[in-house]
Amino acid sequence: MVADEGSGNIIIRRNKIYNIEHNAAPTDGRSGHGIEIIGNTEVAMKNVLVEENEIHDCNTGYSENLTINGYVDGFIIRRNKVYNAENIGIDAAGGYAGNPVPERNYARNGVITENELFNIDMTTGPIGAIHGHGAIAIYVDGARNITVERNRVYDCDRGIGVVSETDAYPTSDCIVRNNIVTGSQRVGIYMGGYLNYTGGGSRRCYVVNNTLVANNKSRGAYGEIEGELRMTEHCFDNVVRNNLVVAGPDDLFFHKYTNTGSGNVIDNNLYFAPSNPGGWIWNTINGPAITDFGAWKTASGVDAASLHGKDPLLQTTFRIPDNSPAKNAGFVIPDDKAGTVDFYGQPRVANGKTSIGAVQ
Repeated sequence: MVADEGSGNIIIRRNKIYNIEHNAAPTDGRSGHGIEIIGNTEVAMKNVLVEENEIHDCNTGYSENLTINGYVDGFIIRRNKVYNAENIGIDAAGGYAGNPVPERNYARNGVITENELFNIDMTTGPIGAIHGHGAIAIYVDGARNITVERNRVYDCDRGIGVVSETDAYPTSDCIVRNNIVTGSQRVGIYMGGYLNYTGGGSRRCYVVNNTLVANNKSRGAYGEIEGELRMTEHCFDNVVRNNLVVAGPDDLFFHKYTNTGSGNVIDNNLYFAPSNPGGWIWNTINGPAITDFGAWKTASGVDAASLHGKDPLLQTTFRIPDNSPAKNAGFVIPDDKAGTVDFYGQPRVANGKTSIGAVQ
């Protein structure tokens, strides 16, 4: 779908899209989409709703299964199911020639909520031979003012990325909150630019009240553990708070790759590793990991009020009981950043207190 001048009030609902195949050689540069919405005119496309669609078994090459790109101002992507798919599940993008005017060439003011994504796997198509497990379930790349909330992401290559691949389009003022991300081949949730690639990075983004469990089943492109939470390059003034992180067998809680960026707040998280020491890496690509919590806080200067080594007693539904150390232990963040409800739609703050993780 491409916008005409002033297009708006568009609803794409309850469609089934499947078996789209990109089988050309990777060098051909051709790709396919399941749903693609592009605002390429002088007047923004507005009020776009994409909900309750099912997209599955598509090999999209270098493209995505559900894409919002260009001058789209105001959209909701809600309650869609994307699975058994290549590359990227849901993407809000900027900087990719969706619109010829730079200040119009990015999606903005959108919400990606209550979607279910699983088995998003780059290795299902020919691109995987080059990039391995490089797919991403939900991707905000060069867009601005996007909220990603209350999504369930599992068994994908990577979970949620608030990242920029282009120099002129830092991913800015985005919020990732109240999501549950488990079983990724690589990172659970990440920010920044890619190493030695671009300088866009992530600015003024919030990653708060998410639950991450046993991601990082495979090593990254440099043989490294990417981390449950990750910052690569050019992260400025971001907030990472109230996240519940349960590490898997070969895993890291948090990995910051380089010394670029500044002004980031990382605190009030709960870190637990039931089957290994867990650990953190600060400003290096491949370790060694810091496994002592006190040494981590000293080396990084963050996580002063975070918890480590306390079993959150997660239930199979990812709820926490009243005796969980995560219960009512979070930092109360304003509603405009933390949201008013948790993953299950319960009040995010109860009696003036908030819990760590996606569930109150």
